[in-house]
Amino acid sequence: MMANITDGILLYKSSDEKIVFTNPQFEQLFGYEAGELIGKHVSILNQPSVKSPKDVTKEISASLKENGIWDGEIQNIKKDGTPFWCHASISTFTHNVYGKVWVAVQQDITARKQAEVELQYLSTHDALTGLYNRAFFDEEMKRFERGRQFPISLVMVDVDDLKILNDTRGHAAGDQLLQRTAQVLTKSFRSEDIVARLGGDEFAALLPNADAKIARQALQRLRNNALKQNEGEVEVPISISIGVSTAEKGQDLNLVIKQADEFMYQEKSKRKE
Repeated sequence: MMANITDGILLYKSSDEKIVFTNPQFEQLFGYEAGELIGKHVSILNQPSVKSPKDVTKEISASLKENGIWDGEIQNIKKDGTPFWCHASISTFTHNVYGKVWVAVQQDITARKQAEVELQYLSTHDALTGLYNRAFFDEEMKRFERGRQFPISLVMVDVDDLKILNDTRGHAAGDQLLQRTAQVLTKSFRSEDIVARLGGDEFAALLPNADAKIARQALQRLRNNALKQNEGEVEVPISISIGVSTAEKGQDLNLVIKQADEFMYQEKSKRKE
């Protein structure tokens, strides 16, 4: 029965955690030849991650000894080193030769886990630019406001004349300009900064632990990187208006971002004079 079931089946001894049986489906799932896993420690199947394979095995064994079963998702590794995800159900069985063994039934759920990761990414990122989206940015603002990372600087960025570009050359040209702007923004800010597209032609950045001096340095990098980008793109150069404001502990970040927005529009108005 275990040889013909569609799931991967594994038996390993509870005494030393060494594998005593694998069905063909399990061997195929992990990329091993028939009988190749027999005698190996079960941790050989676990993907090294934050925890070592043996630590993962110890945690599962402790749960099995306490509860008699373990059910969950686990990161595994194939013989060729390919990582993948499985759902595993493990329970106790008394074998007439090996004594007390753990029986593990596993199914490959990699495709589902990848879909979950993609959905999670799409829920927090802007599809066009790959930057964070407005919902994520707003949540981070709330989190920072409750935290200890003050001073916090907020930068507002607006792409100049995007509507004119969309009207004259089409939305594809406008989308390309937004993508190039996003690349410049990503290059200009620190890894710990939250850079987002708020919608349309508006971008913003949250800079934790950044006073006015650090913010000015970031803005200078931003302007320099935009100029460098335009050296290879004379037909549709990047033109942006920028505003920045810095919050100290206790200040409402929504008011500070409004101030940065006002500074940005003041700069935009000067460009049109």
